[in-house]
Amino acid sequence: MNTYQLLFQSIFTITAIITLTSFGGCAVLRSNTSAVTVNNVSLEALKSSEYEVLGETEGTASQTTILGCVSYGDMGTIVIPLPIIGFFLIYSGGKEIENQAKTFAIHNKEGSDALISPRTEGSNFFIPGIYSNEYVRVKAKAIKIKERK
Repeated sequence: MNTYQLLFQSIFTITAIITLTSFGGCAVLRSNTSAVTVNNVSLEALKSSEYEVLGETEGTASQTTILGCVSYGDMGTIVIPLPIIGFFLIYSGGKEIENQAKTFAIHNKEGSDALISPRTEGSNFFIPGIYSNEYVRVKAKAIKIKERK
């Protein structure tokens, strides 16, 4: 092999590797079981025969913070005694507000135990140190878990 062929082959190989890894994405290996272990506790997904779909439900939650020292809404009321600290710390409850909206969605459908297929939407408006408002809406199917025999 001459130098040009070796150079061409090297460039082609590198280009092929870069192209394949760029467009290849990630692979996910799945096992035959649906069990997941969290903190040494094995959790298994419910089969559709183990629950009853009660219908669509919706829950909303929001939290507002003013001047960085007073925060109120569905997460409760929080008063920060030193406004200078609050000026730099704007409450951001993101996941907590979403979890509260999910809790409200469960309670809004009588007899429901959990949610499946949750869809969330929300907004977050803020003026640093002056005002912030976070809002989350969750729509999902409410389910009732059947008694295991």
